[in-house]
Amino acid sequence: MQIAEKMRILPGARYDISESTSFAGAPFPLKAALFDIDGTVVGRNHAIAPRTKEAIKALKKLGVSVGFATGRASFATREVGAELDIDGPSMFFAGSLIQDVASGTVLYRVDLMDTSIQQLLALSADRGYHLEFYTEEDFFAERLTEELAIHQQYSSRPAVITPLRQLAAHTPLIKAVMMSTMGEGEARLRGELARIEGIAVTYSYGAVHPDIVFANIVDAKATREAAFEELLRINTCSAELVATFGDSEADYAFLKAARFGVATGNGVTAAKEAASFITTTVDQGGVGLAIEKLFL
Repeated sequence: MQIAEKMRILPGARYDISESTSFAGAPFPLKAALFDIDGTVVGRNHAIAPRTKEAIKALKKLGVSVGFATGRASFATREVGAELDIDGPSMFFAGSLIQDVASGTVLYRVDLMDTSIQQLLALSADRGYHLEFYTEEDFFAERLTEELAIHQQYSSRPAVITPLRQLAAHTPLIKAVMMSTMGEGEARLRGELARIEGIAVTYSYGAVHPDIVFANIVDAKATREAAFEELLRINTCSAELVATFGDSEADYAFLKAARFGVATGNGVTAAKEAASFITTTVDQGGVGLAIEKLFL
């Protein structure tokens, strides 16, 4: 809904944010803001809209803790973090790691179980799925594939090429990734991963490659719901003082849990259904627009 007069925010309601939108009670108090990256603050050609960049920096000047909530590895967010001046407690690896960006201190971590790792290795070998494993500082693949070439565009470094079974035998692993294409390939991958015990899987789509599906695989105990609660504890605040921003199915839990859950206009249906606010697209600076209307 888009009307000229100021709108009251009602529990359970959903609001479209446009240039003409204004809310009664704004600017609202905020203690922490958590941002997904691809499709939320980073759009096509890996670019960040100037409006979004300026609004996030303005939040930080107000004393708001600004952090990431992303499926990306922590090392794959450093360039974006520097560009946006994001340095607060952040969730990485789809929920299995919380790290203070400014100091690098690990605040929370859950590793994949060996039984799950062995099942993932077997699935990759049997079905030919591209598979990657992650530690805090690196990610690993068996060989250079077309999928890996695509995924490396979203990382700050190339993968380490190594035999994955040997790696898993002696290295604690935080996350795995499998990739497919939308349609039948995605449906098949979802079905096969659903049969593996002890894991939680969220799915996202490449901002630059929207036909590519990324299955982000972590231990079943490392849910985004658990990570959100841990971030509330770390930031010493309630969900009423938190804003979250996302675009994908993987962002559902954070968008639903925060009082100010904001989905970008390019977001998938699941993200928009979880959010309380729907802003314009990532390339239009939708995150920046939402911050201006709600918090500045």
